Amino acid sequence: MKVGKIIRKFVTKDGKNVIFRTPILEDLDDFLELINSLVDERQTFMSLKKFQEKKKPSGCSKS
Repeated sequence: MKVGKIIRKFVTKDGKNVIFRTPILEDLDDFLELINSLVDERQTFMSLKKFQEKKKPSGCSKS
């Protein structure tokens, strides 16, 4: 993989210019920040528990 090689350029529907390129050394801090935020996010979700609707006793009708 060549460092900083432009893979694709395009303009979005709202007029923003987008460039996809291979990473360069200056991207390192941003990559670390992204990876750490994903780790934090996963830890947050791993600590959550699934909730299920409690079963209603038979004979109860929906109103």
